[in-house]
Amino acid sequence: GVPDGWYASAPRPALRPRFGLDEGGRRSGRWAATAAGAGNPLCFGKWGQIVPLAGGRHYRVSVVFRHEGLESVGVNVLIALVWQVPGKSNRDCSTDHLEQFRLLPDGWTLAEGVFAAPRGCTALDLELYFRFAPQGTVWWDSVSVEEVAAPAARTVTLATARWRPDDPSTPDRNLEELSDVLDKAGHLGSDLVCLPEMLNKAGMRHLPYEEIAEDLHGPTFQLLSRKSRQYRMYTVGCIYERDGDFIFNTAFLVDRAGDLAGTSRKVH
Repeated sequence: GVPDGWYASAPRPALRPRFGLDEGGRRSGRWAATAAGAGNPLCFGKWGQIVPLAGGRHYRVSVVFRHEGLESVGVNVLIALVWQVPGKSNRDCSTDHLEQFRLLPDGWTLAEGVFAAPRGCTALDLELYFRFAPQGTVWWDSVSVEEVAAPAARTVTLATARWRPDDPSTPDRNLEELSDVLDKAGHLGSDLVCLPEMLNKAGMRHLPYEEIAEDLHGPTFQLLSRKSRQYRMYTVGCIYERDGDFIFNTAFLVDRAGDLAGTSRKVH
């Protein structure tokens, strides 16, 4: 059976993972809620818990899980927080996600975050999704929703740059001009700088993509890394990236230490 306050569901019976309660595989309490692909490559379903709360307040939401047989935690696991408002379906309610995962010493993974419950909501539907993992299993445990004080206000300085070199340009000239742009943003005390798209193609319409595409950690990244480290700021850049025989329109984020914090490749 399903414990009080919990539910297990799937959009259609054919997609339903194999749900269960595992007393032997638990981390705390009496059991861990499990979901397994059972050989179904299209498995898609969730464990869920409805938690009463008050809108306009802040809550720390956490859940601990472990897994095996997953291709990618970021793909096969999704933790959604649906802030339920009376008279509205979940689809029409505001939703947040737990996206920061931290591996614990005992091999379990902690997902945790602090969120502001929207005004008017009366409950949180905590949805623990398992999907697209035919040979995978996930164990959910140690779920917690607790009211906390509002985080201290934090002011940040955001800089956006409108930059386009005269055509025709060259790679060296582009890097020189971008360096000046980043210096200006850094001297203003920027915490985050957002640069235009296609930095290594700007002003060079006469050159094909194959000639200007560069490695992700190529000269454009090296410049942004150096300036981010110099001014202790985050920088968002975008280039035509070469990866073997493939070329991508890739955006990337550089952190205050000059390290690569994340990337996103366009898929259309």
